[in-house]
Amino acid sequence: MAIEINVPDIGSDEVEVTEILVKVGDKVEAEQSLITVEGDKASMEVPSPQAGVVKEIKISTGDKVNTGSLIMIFDAEGAAEAAPAPAAEEKKAEAAPAAAASTEAKDVNVPDIGGDEVEVTEILVKVGDKVEAEQSLITVEGDKAPWKCLHRLRAW
Repeated sequence: MAIEINVPDIGSDEVEVTEILVKVGDKVEAEQSLITVEGDKASMEVPSPQAGVVKEIKISTGDKVNTGSLIMIFDAEGAAEAAPAPAAEEKKAEAAPAAAASTEAKDVNVPDIGGDEVEVTEILVKVGDKVEAEQSLITVEGDKAPWKCLHRLRAW
C-alpha cells in the first residue's frame, strides 16, 4: 500500500531542503528524521509520521517546500520485510573517534532560535567525539514546533 508523506505544519511560508536523510528502499521507523529543511531562523529535521519503506523521493536538495508539500511515498506493506538501513550505523562509526584533532576547547552557544526557551530532546555527540564544521550537535524542540528543530552549530 502506497502512502504519501507530506511536510507537516512547519509554521513558515517556505523552507529549503538542505539534506535528504533516507534513500529509496530504506526502512523508516515512525519519528525517524527524513529530511532537513532550513528557514530564516533555524534548520529543522522533518520526522516520518509512520513506519514504512521509502518507495519514491519526490524532492531534491535545494528544493523549496512548505506545509503540505509531498516529499516521499512509502510502501507500508514492505516495512516488515525490509532490512534496516545501515546509514545510521555508518554515521555513528564515522563520529566515533575518541581522539579530537585539536585539544583546544571552544565554547559553542545556542544561536538565536527565535523563541524564549526550548527543550533539549537529544544530544548527538559525546565527550571525546571529533566534531566537523556544520555537524549537528543537539536537537531542541519548542512549543511552536511539533517536529524536531535541529540547530546546526558550526565549529570554528
